[in-house]
Amino acid sequence: MPLPTSAPYVVVGGGIHGLSTAYHLAELLEEQGRPASDVLLLDKQRVGAGATGISGGIVRNFYLSAAINEIVRQSVEIFELDPALFGFRQVGYVAVVPEAQAEELERIAEQHAAIGYPSTLARDAGPVAEHLRGIFPDWRAEGATASLHETRSGWADAATTLAALAGMARSA
Repeated sequence: MPLPTSAPYVVVGGGIHGLSTAYHLAELLEEQGRPASDVLLLDKQRVGAGATGISGGIVRNFYLSAAINEIVRQSVEIFELDPALFGFRQVGYVAVVPEAQAEELERIAEQHAAIGYPSTLARDAGPVAEHLRGIFPDWRAEGATASLHETRSGWADAATTLAALAGMARSA
């Protein structure tokens, strides 16, 4: 397919961010009655040739940035629409930390609550051990004074996610 000489909208990069941007931009243009075909996605090699294609695909909301927490929440909602299509395995995510990092977990849990992303914060050695034994019956580690359990998190196969997003962007 020959490259057009111009396009109203050009997205550079065929990784997760570029594909998502192209898809959402095409959707927005369609909603406005404008042609979604005005969006051109360019990559120097192929979809997923960069960092996204080799990522571990961890899907978790363990960030101190409220803006990133919101992006992850929205991403998980998209994965949950069709987990098989995106290669998403909703196995959860658990962060376990010593006292020196407990405040960070509390801040993350507060941000989760503010955006409606469910997570369970356990604080102090006894409640942390009790919560973790509920997940891992053989839990015996010591020194943990805070844990944060995200049940909606998990992992996604990068190649499957890229193929799904590329198909969505093309169809839009």
